[in-house]
Amino acid sequence: MALPATLLSLRPWTFLIFKGQRCQLRSGLAICARNHPTSLTYSMRIPIIAEFREASKVMTHINNIREKLQDIIPRSVNDYPLKKPKDILLQQLLFVGKETLKWSLLALYVFSSVSDVIYSLSKNKELMIPFGLFVGYAIANFLMETSQELFPASEERGLSRHLLGIGCFFALIKIISASFAVPDQIFLLNAANGGLMQVLWRWKSSTEKQHGEQDTSMQEDVSTP
Repeated sequence: MALPATLLSLRPWTFLIFKGQRCQLRSGLAICARNHPTSLTYSMRIPIIAEFREASKVMTHINNIREKLQDIIPRSVNDYPLKKPKDILLQQLLFVGKETLKWSLLALYVFSSVSDVIYSLSKNKELMIPFGLFVGYAIANFLMETSQELFPASEERGLSRHLLGIGCFFALIKIISASFAVPDQIFLLNAANGGLMQVLWRWKSSTEKQHGEQDTSMQEDVSTP
């Protein structure tokens, strides 16, 4: 039985049989070339070992450079305590919160004081305004001196705690006088305003003094070699 002429053509045919085997069909004969993975495995071991040795040499060189830089940099720079970004962010948030609370309380005090003055004028008790302010001012000074003698502490922290306690005392008087119909309500409101005014003034003076001392200490540290 004769084969067709198309099957006996000499045109080569190339195709893949299995993974890693390439066969070429020429004139009805199959020639297969097999790739041996064993030789490939042995040929890849030498570059990997060489790369590992090169990496170890690079790390040794980097460590040597780091030691030289540490020797060059002054010890004062190495010993300087660098703050972490997390701590700096926390301090900034606390500072912003403190400033916001301070200005909010100050605005509330101004608004309530103006409303108390208007209320006193509406009741035709104008003389109670200066009299109450003066009495509150005197009571605040007396409480400050007494608290410092009874509870001595450091100047900065002790004064801040004393001012906070006295301010809470006058704020409580103001809240009670405004909320309930107590006798001499107008006098108590103005006296509380006078005490709070003195507390705020002393607090402002103490904070300015602390900032001045901090600036002076920073300038001395910069000037000293």
